[in-house]
Amino acid sequence: MLLPIVAGAAETPRKLDWPDFRSGIFQSGDLYIAGQPLTETAMQRLKSEGVTTIVNLRTPKEMASKKSTPIAEADLVEALSITYHHLPSGGEDYPYSSETVNTFADILNKTPGKVLLHCNSGRRAVHLWVAHLVANEGIDIDEAVRLGRAANFGTVPLEGYLSKPLTYRQVTSK
Repeated sequence: MLLPIVAGAAETPRKLDWPDFRSGIFQSGDLYIAGQPLTETAMQRLKSEGVTTIVNLRTPKEMASKKSTPIAEADLVEALSITYHHLPSGGEDYPYSSETVNTFADILNKTPGKVLLHCNSGRRAVHLWVAHLVANEGIDIDEAVRLGRAANFGTVPLEGYLSKPLTYRQVTSK
């Protein structure tokens, strides 16, 4: 019987000093959040650190670019015996949705090890993790955003225009 992984639901992510990830890599419990892995060495390091599953949010169009995807990720993952989930998210063809959040939660719950969640820069990955914390782990949205800001969440453009961070309020429909 597999027990669900909470994937560091309440742990502040810490940036790791690992080269070869676009925009860096962060760890929160058993979850790594990163930009695109750039080398075979990066993939081997993940395996040696106990990563058993990779969730890639990049769209097929992004993955087709050799400039932004310098490795054959799916082939390397297979050679390393790491489970691979391609969960494209972003853009007109792959809109952000609660279905993506639910699929990610299902992957986490069925994974007996550490997980890498990544996109191109790490930003979509962090936003998906924050949505997961709110939707599936019962974390208050302001706390989830605070955790996300520790791992490349960035700011919402409106916050820049207002020169201050926003306070979020979760509204549930009836």
